[in-house]
Amino acid sequence: MSSNIIYRGLCDIKAKRLSGISIPDEYKVSDNAAEIIVNNPRNENRDVPVQKLGVVGGKIGGAAYSFPTEIRIGEKLVKACSGGELFVAEWARRSGLGFDLCDFDKDGRDGDHVIFEGAGLSQIAVKVHRFMGYKVFEYPRYIMLLKSRSLLEMKLRGVLKVIGIKLVDVAINVYALLIRAVSLLSGVGTSIIEVEPDDGEQLMVLGMLATQHQHRFSEVHDFRWFKWVLNNSFSKDGPAKAYLMFKQEQPIGFFVVKKRFHEQASHRGFKNVWLGSIIEWGCLPGCEKKLLWTIVAWTMRSRKKLDAVEFPVYEPFVQRFLRRLGWQHVGDANFCYNIRPDSGFVAPEGMDDPANWHLRPAMGDVGLN
Repeated sequence: MSSNIIYRGLCDIKAKRLSGISIPDEYKVSDNAAEIIVNNPRNENRDVPVQKLGVVGGKIGGAAYSFPTEIRIGEKLVKACSGGELFVAEWARRSGLGFDLCDFDKDGRDGDHVIFEGAGLSQIAVKVHRFMGYKVFEYPRYIMLLKSRSLLEMKLRGVLKVIGIKLVDVAINVYALLIRAVSLLSGVGTSIIEVEPDDGEQLMVLGMLATQHQHRFSEVHDFRWFKWVLNNSFSKDGPAKAYLMFKQEQPIGFFVVKKRFHEQASHRGFKNVWLGSIIEWGCLPGCEKKLLWTIVAWTMRSRKKLDAVEFPVYEPFVQRFLRRLGWQHVGDANFCYNIRPDSGFVAPEGMDDPANWHLRPAMGDVGLN
């Protein structure tokens, strides 16, 4: 069976029928998702496509959200698109629909973007996107364990499990106290505050600090993007939170975190885990070490509420910093992009090298899911 794609735009986000085809309830855009999609600052008052619906044999067999983003290439802004919540019904999986939902539309009905980007792909999705010609960048995800229960309950039972958890948690608490002491020494003269998601001045500062890097390629995270991500979430666990770091009264850095509950955190078998994720960060030149110590101190203060914190990072100096403090490399984060054929856009030299990108886990829809 062959497949084709129809598009739900902002103007018909609640439509129950498109192109003469009924849309089953499982593919409806929820009120929460609709609000997030409508609030996207990159819509720019356009009726952009917001959902791809895959048709196989005359009925809907899969769907994915779609939303405009921006990529900065040097001083130039390029229209891009990302997406998420990709799903293909089992009966439609041999039709090639999954590929079609990830591809450009030859007629340009999918939008006016010349780059399609994505982040936080599953390992299967990484293989699919590579097969389709996407450039895929993978980089390490570091984990700091804050509670041992999820790890030890896979290996021990009964009394041994209870004793093991208590002993390891005591060691973690002692380590946390030592790290916090060191971080206080490193952060003398600095302080952090939680950002109010509707405070325009604080959002402007976040947008300014997010540009303090030398990379030629980046997804645009300006004050409008921060306002969107800090006020919206596809997850029932709520939106991400941002923290500003000050030296005296001058803002010198920031970081963004999200907290998610996972009934099963990974294929490794960790269950019922509260995971914190560092998804975006930046600072003024020369303040990197102070910011990293601040993030580590926040991690250790979170051990009562979180089981672990992940910090996916590409920069080698940050990787070395985390490894020295005992963070463990567990799996990888990823980012991918593809360029629309015949769009006239030619990839600049070095675009396919991840070292030239400002890679952050919050790219694509990761900050919202």
